[in-house]
Amino acid sequence: MNFRLDPKSPPSAEFHRVVLEELDLAIAKLREGDIHKTRSAIKRIRALLLLTDASDKDATAKAGGVVLRDAAGSISEIRDIQVCLSTLHEMESSEEAPSVSFFSRARQAVSVIQHPAAADSAVALQKLEEARNILAGWLPEPDIDSIVHGLHDSYRKSRRAGQRVKISKPGCNYGSAHLRNSEVMHLLRKRLNRLWAQVRLFRAFLPRKIKASSKELEKITDLLGREHDLVILRQRIEFPEIDPELAPLSRTIDKHRAGLDRDAILLVGRFFKKEKHRFADIRTSR
Repeated sequence: MNFRLDPKSPPSAEFHRVVLEELDLAIAKLREGDIHKTRSAIKRIRALLLLTDASDKDATAKAGGVVLRDAAGSISEIRDIQVCLSTLHEMESSEEAPSVSFFSRARQAVSVIQHPAAADSAVALQKLEEARNILAGWLPEPDIDSIVHGLHDSYRKSRRAGQRVKISKPGCNYGSAHLRNSEVMHLLRKRLNRLWAQVRLFRAFLPRKIKASSKELEKITDLLGREHDLVILRQRIEFPEIDPELAPLSRTIDKHRAGLDRDAILLVGRFFKKEKHRFADIRTSR
């Protein structure tokens, strides 16, 4: 599967092909239990649908996007647990990690679920199949110039979110100011993930200088994704209240997160400074 449009084929057919291929991938990965890849495929589809909905006022795209949003939401808790366990494993392997006993207690804390995983997966599968039925006969008539306008809009929204973030300091606590920054970082990650997906999708239509942005966006979104994983981990080990035995682990999470914050925000600043004029001057090659 290839998440990009072929410039040699009609845009309408290419939109349809990519959406159905990504939906089939999401369904297959969900049946395999790979929640991360399922949600990643859903996000890519929604990034595409948002462009067509913005340009065509496409009711089918909007309906499909709503169902896909619900599908992703229904398996968010399973995803959070999987991410937390994976992050704990990585931290446990690091030289700076607290003793093993902390991780044993932490794994117990993050594995508490509010809903049965099998039931949530069944709901998500039903929603994905519903979305496929909605979009199976979807043949959009995309206006490429309007879609380029959508790329501009995604860039502007990402840049605005980037201007609001602040670098977290080691040892920071979860006061109201820090929580606000966490929310902004989360918004920035979502905006840049969407922009990255859209640039990848239209890679063949864009000038070389914009194509190079895809790799930079991938690096930034990876850092922001890892930072977000630590946010989720910290929240889960502190819910409904912090286990005093896990306080050293919380401090380790804060230290790792502050480093990721710093690296990501510096890259974000460079990216927007360099790409400002490039994205403003986007013209398609068709």
